[in-house]
Amino acid sequence: MKILKNALIMVGLSASQLVNAQNLNRTDTLITMKEAVVASNRISQFTLGNKIQTIDSTALVNNMTNTLSDIISSQSLVQINSYGPGASSSPSFRGTGSAHTAILWNGFNLNDVLNGGVDFSQIPVFFLDDIKLQFGGCGALYGSGAIGGAINLNNNLLFDRGIGASVETSYGSFTNHFEGIELNVSKEKCATTIRIFNHYLKNDFDYTNIYQPGNPLQTLNNAETMQQGALIDNSFLINKNQKLNIHIWLQNNNHNIPSQMNDSSISKQNQKDQSIRPSAEWAMVKNKTSFFVRTGYFFNNEDYKDPASDINQIINQCRLFLNLKIIIVST
Repeated sequence: MKILKNALIMVGLSASQLVNAQNLNRTDTLITMKEAVVASNRISQFTLGNKIQTIDSTALVNNMTNTLSDIISSQSLVQINSYGPGASSSPSFRGTGSAHTAILWNGFNLNDVLNGGVDFSQIPVFFLDDIKLQFGGCGALYGSGAIGGAINLNNNLLFDRGIGASVETSYGSFTNHFEGIELNVSKEKCATTIRIFNHYLKNDFDYTNIYQPGNPLQTLNNAETMQQGALIDNSFLINKNQKLNIHIWLQNNNHNIPSQMNDSSISKQNQKDQSIRPSAEWAMVKNKTSFFVRTGYFFNNEDYKDPASDINQIINQCRLFLNLKIIIVST
């Protein structure tokens, strides 16, 4: 047995030497792999230490017929200052005012140039695919004034998903109804999403007026809200190095303003808001250089009328955005 064991050991050593000899005669092959670029936006690159909350996709689906103020107040700890259903509302991050919060839609700042705020009751969740809340000062990223936090609203398009359509409806108390339709066309190199909605809220609820003699039970008058809008998102893969995104947001808001509880007269105040927001993004990555251009034109029209005071005030705001970024990667 000992002789057999020694013989097996000798055979194993010989085979090992033979394999090593073959390896010595083999020429090494150098395989060159293409460079991999991992890109991210600045909300994840330059916000270390800040709290960032992403609204769950299930919550987005469940609140599809609500406004931005409704979903943020129910899904986060951010305080929403609201004056009732359909009325204007604004956020308050960590005790700051609405002018201290940056509201960005696909990278564009929506804050009003006059008062610095954004009316969340005029932003439907139906138009959004992603909502991120950033807590804490971020003025270096989004401009002066963003000392309370930032809210990023984004539209995401996917390719090669086919054709689909969906309808969203809801009905509630006080003549509150919402209708929305969405159409998606997603091919290999282009994707388009069209969303159209209509929202009407009469707000004719009963309340006890404690400011009037005898605390009478009254019905709220002149508190109707009507909203209609359309959002068109397009994304094109020009080639393997270039991509183009085009967004168009159109919306009309017609809101009646009720009188105060201590005012016995019936208000006839009304405000109409019209928004037109086209934007485009072009990106190209080639060799060691990447180019990114973002541009947009935002037009807002506010028409306020109060027949009792003979006031008719019209405010037009026009803003042109242009952002150019060039990144050169050196090795």
